[in-house]
Amino acid sequence: MFFSNSFDLMAAQTKKMLLFHTVSDTLRNKPKAKPKIKNLLPLSLFFLLLAGCEFGQQTEPASAPNSALMENPQTLQNLESIIRKSLKDSGQSSIQPSTGVRLLSSSSIAVSDASPSSSMFSTTTLAESGVDEGDLVKNDDQFLYVTHQSFFGDSGSAINIFKMQEAPAQAIYQGSVQLGQLSVNALYVRGDQSSRELTVISGAQGWGYAGWYRMGYWGGNSSFDVALFDVTHPSSVEKNWSVNIDGTYLDSRSINNKLYIVSRYYPHVKNYVAYPVDYADAVNNQELIDETPVQSLLPTRRVNGSNEATLHIEADQCVVPKDSATNQSFMPFIVTITTIDLNNPDGMDVSCVLGEDSGLYVSTENLYLFNQNSWDKTFIHKFEFTPDGARYRASGQVDGSLGWNNPHLRFSEYGGFLRVMTTRWSWLNDVIAADGNVVIDSFCCTANYEHSLHVMQALGTKLVEVATLPNESRPETIGEPGEDLYGVRFQGDRAYAVTYRRTDPLYAIDLSNPLDPKITGALKIPGFSSYIHPLGDNFILGIGNDSVEEGDLSFTQGVKVGLFDVSQLDNPRLVKQDIIGKRGSYSPVSYDYHALTLVQSFDADHYKLVVPVQVHEGNIAWLSGDSSESSAYYDWNRSIFRFYDVDLTSDQGFASGGDLVVDSSTSDRSWSQNYFFRSVIFGGSVHSIYGDSIWSSSWQSPSNAVPASSASP
Repeated sequence: MFFSNSFDLMAAQTKKMLLFHTVSDTLRNKPKAKPKIKNLLPLSLFFLLLAGCEFGQQTEPASAPNSALMENPQTLQNLESIIRKSLKDSGQSSIQPSTGVRLLSSSSIAVSDASPSSSMFSTTTLAESGVDEGDLVKNDDQFLYVTHQSFFGDSGSAINIFKMQEAPAQAIYQGSVQLGQLSVNALYVRGDQSSRELTVISGAQGWGYAGWYRMGYWGGNSSFDVALFDVTHPSSVEKNWSVNIDGTYLDSRSINNKLYIVSRYYPHVKNYVAYPVDYADAVNNQELIDETPVQSLLPTRRVNGSNEATLHIEADQCVVPKDSATNQSFMPFIVTITTIDLNNPDGMDVSCVLGEDSGLYVSTENLYLFNQNSWDKTFIHKFEFTPDGARYRASGQVDGSLGWNNPHLRFSEYGGFLRVMTTRWSWLNDVIAADGNVVIDSFCCTANYEHSLHVMQALGTKLVEVATLPNESRPETIGEPGEDLYGVRFQGDRAYAVTYRRTDPLYAIDLSNPLDPKITGALKIPGFSSYIHPLGDNFILGIGNDSVEEGDLSFTQGVKVGLFDVSQLDNPRLVKQDIIGKRGSYSPVSYDYHALTLVQSFDADHYKLVVPVQVHEGNIAWLSGDSSESSAYYDWNRSIFRFYDVDLTSDQGFASGGDLVVDSSTSDRSWSQNYFFRSVIFGGSVHSIYGDSIWSSSWQSPSNAVPASSASP
């Protein structure tokens, strides 16, 4: 478990810790302000009497607080002891020794402040405004930075830099950042006309199970690099700073020139047997753990290529589950949040949590780590952004899980409340309606889904659920029986949810009163939207797939791009939709929203939009028996970027501007590891990236695209 299930914090302790935060945050976050002595002094004196502590000039960040679920080990020795015990518990065997004694079983930064050289340019599509996300392609107001991953023994990974030219449209190669055999995880870029800096996060670990999955199951530790490159002159790139950190890179965000990196480390014990099958192996595990130095139990770092390793964490900024000493299944993963001030990278700050984890959600003010490994509950840790770094503040839990497709989009922080949408599911043979008729019939098992909206608030060190939907007074469910939750998006005091089994119900939820959320309207049309993107306050864009119904069955069809008018929350309506391809077609945007390109045109009601699609409409690849063609899957035919002009003042909503075809079944396909779609709108031109290929065209003539000038990966 990520942390214990008990919420037994005493009221006096809560008040004491809450008071501690009030005072220490005032001193830490506003060091230059002159305090109002008449207001601050009595509070400080009261705190001194209550806590038995003494304020002078605060030179060290305050320690992480204890909470209902977590506690601060305070010292390195205590942290080390917890890790060693957990390793011993998990390294024991269920095999009884000959003595009959049984061992216990183990179970970005802002892109640019300068005026762009073109009238407009798009940047990375983000989940949260003001919170930059790392990607494999980045751009500023002049240059395009494109990742080439090392592939089958080529010269290695690189970031190739191209100058974007608007007329005639072309990407012109300028230089590259060479990274050897490292895999690129994320890029960030910042700067202006006089100085540009590229941040590259890369690592030796491969793809696949590396990431948010339980690293201990899939091959142990690795390390990753964070490097800052001066790319002011792309033909002569210079490295400004770098650090190598033990562990697996998981994710990152950037806000106001600060980079927040989440990684996971598993204590390394040489020759340790993770799943001992006999008593001898179990005993040997215990001895190995005792002999392992603390440097191998905790992550270390090396700055600027140094061979000298220093510990990467500080015990007083870590929290551990309160039940870690008694929970035999507790796994001592060390999840770290590293804060790097890009203006002063040597002053790194690190907080950490011991336990398992599944992902993160980041607002402009807080970072939330969540874990849903139990599937029926989601556990959440809140970290507040302070001038020192990310600081642990509170923990809580909600019923249900978040799914696998961009689970962080099911979170939103607004007006001091955290909103979370979860799903609980179970298997059943059929669903019976009130009149006794079978709504869902299956020869075996059908998933039954229950979707809930939870509103949470931090009270002291607890994240407390203060409202939920559905509830007794508002029993309407989010979704019909058997409908899974596909797309979720929060926008201010609204939420939108798309469920699907046979039709596409778009639910509009009013959160203007966070203590009384309510479903105000629903629109049911064929298909579903896997990804939802707001366009202003009154429209949303949905990207997913169309569907057709035949009897009790529903079959997905081609890609659907839909524009919805939600100005009347109780009556959402479809303005227009575009269907691309046949059954089997999909858009990468459905699972990777960075593939979507969107930029405001000349005012807030006009946008330019680029959607990549893998179009399947060739021969029928598969048809089951006597089924209709609606159930048939079609062969892949081509890969395209479709251009759209969006006009929110028009009854038509949007119009297609044509397709850029970057690959087709009639061409000689070049398979590579760099299989991703990205595009950048740059004034009147578009620069589209498909793997290692870059194609540039004018906005008006996508079919007349030209390749980028030559680059050697």
